Order: sequence, then structure tokens, then C-alpha cells
Amino acid sequence: MTTVIFVHGTGVRKREYEETFKTIEKNIYAQRPDIKASQV
Repeated sequence: MTTVIFVHGTGVRKREYEETFKTIEKNIYAQRPDIKASQV
């Protein structure tokens, strides 16, 4: 099982975090459609 960890700064606002996460999720899925990104 593959795990991708996205570490963001503590000063990141929710909107910016969500936009960045969506970009990361989209790019991961484009390369590896078998990997599902999730937020914890």
C-alpha cells in the first residue's frame, strides 16, 4: 500500500490548504489512479 504524506505549514488558511490538496490529489491520481488521497 502506498502512502503519501502532505505536510503543510501551520499558518496555512483552510481555503489555501484545500486548493493545494486538490491539486496534489489530482496530480497523484493522474499518475496513479489506484491511489486514493484522504485528509486526516
